[in-house]
Amino acid sequence: MAKLLVVSVVMSFWLFSLNNENADISSLRERIQQQIRGEYHLGDVDLYYPGASLGIVEVDPETTDADSALHAADIAMYQEKKHKQKTPFVAHPALHS
Repeated sequence: MAKLLVVSVVMSFWLFSLNNENADISSLRERIQQQIRGEYHLGDVDLYYPGASLGIVEVDPETTDADSALHAADIAMYQEKKHKQKTPFVAHPALHS
């Protein structure tokens, strides 16, 4: 039976994925982090973003409603945030030659 993966990200957006096999949640977490962390250049400011806290849960869509799934993902995200090493954003004026 397909399970639904629900991912809550600290910036309040959600990803949903149907999964027919056992999910490798740590692999999914790393793939998402690779897409969002990094250096960003915004006008005259260079920004290093270390990534977001992610809450990933697997639910059965036939027995779990959307609100319950999102609530469970939010709880997982805040648990990760509580235990995650704090890495600050780093922003500085761009040094363009």
